[in-house]
Amino acid sequence: MIDDFKFKPKTKRVELELVANKNEPFSSIDLTSALTKISSLYYKMDLLHSLAIFINQGVDFKDIGIFEKSLQNSFDLANLASINLFDDGDIIYKHGSIFSLFSNSEFYEISLILKTLKKINIVLRINNLNRIFLRLVKDILNVYRNDGFNDAMEYLHALPYKYNEFDSKQLKFIKGSIKDIIDKAISEQKSFISEKDKYSKLEHELTKKPSGKRSTEQKRISNRLLSSFFDNFNSNDFPVCFINDDNDLNILCHHHFSEKSYKNPLFFDIKEVSHNSPTIVTIIAAVSFVYPIIIGYQKIVKNYWDIQNAKQKVKESWNKKRIEENIKEQKQFLNDFLEDKTIGERILKSGADEEILEIESVLYREKMYEASERIKDEYNYFLKDYSFIVKSVKNPE
Repeated sequence: MIDDFKFKPKTKRVELELVANKNEPFSSIDLTSALTKISSLYYKMDLLHSLAIFINQGVDFKDIGIFEKSLQNSFDLANLASINLFDDGDIIYKHGSIFSLFSNSEFYEISLILKTLKKINIVLRINNLNRIFLRLVKDILNVYRNDGFNDAMEYLHALPYKYNEFDSKQLKFIKGSIKDIIDKAISEQKSFISEKDKYSKLEHELTKKPSGKRSTEQKRISNRLLSSFFDNFNSNDFPVCFINDDNDLNILCHHHFSEKSYKNPLFFDIKEVSHNSPTIVTIIAAVSFVYPIIIGYQKIVKNYWDIQNAKQKVKESWNKKRIEENIKEQKQFLNDFLEDKTIGERILKSGADEEILEIESVLYREKMYEASERIKDEYNYFLKDYSFIVKSVKNPE
């Protein structure tokens, strides 16, 4: 089993106190939303770090994948460090398609088989017929593993008739509906194989050339190639990524959610929430978490101050001198805490960006860095939307 935590540099933990810059207490819905958002951003940045580590270790892009559904919709993945691509097909079935960083025929075809199964089950359910049992998913995927995609489709095609009895009118409709679903899946698979040949021929150009030097066709293919992975990563609050090792899908950053995760130095610990006015949230997390928070805080303050100066309106609650002194104190603390001359460089060594910048492939380095910058922007939005300011950063007690 691959454990990504073992490959990460040792990190220290800090206690960060955020205070809401408004007099009204948070509603329970807003508070839950805020805590979910900030833990999501922390998790995703750590996930990018893990992905960058394995890319730099030479793991094939085809073996780095993501599930369609996020962890919020996949609670049974929380305590799983690994699942098998074939033996645990019922788990994969429940969590949607799987997408890889570079075109992977096996992932695509398994996802297509399971998507086809779902469509057939919908037709059977609507017509009050017995659906294909989840326990049969393993059998379907074993046919695929041993005999290929077309044989798996043929096996799947026969299952509805094995577990149902039809009258003549119903049989005609069901036969037509299921045949259309199967035919469409076979057509999609053929189209994918045709496109995949183009991907393979252009793999060197796609991964080595900067975006500005790629042809229009190369840009089209690279965007299509990476869109499924990064669209899922960016849109999901808790995306589930994995490394495929001989058909074992090793879940990355599972230590954030496992039952023993509180012992892990990367664990995101919400130590305390004060519901008084103003609302105060105390968090203990790895020091890499602090950097985007403080950078985001600085941007919010600067933007706010520029606007207020333009309007010649300054609110008492946003005292520029107090805030600047607060940031200065936090930076000094981090300097002392990290025993380094510059904060950013040392913090990034425990975070994602430095590892991302080492990625040899230009295409993937660009996409990973874009995802990192997007998360930092979301930190800014988080601070702004929920009116949080950084009150203190210190060693955890």
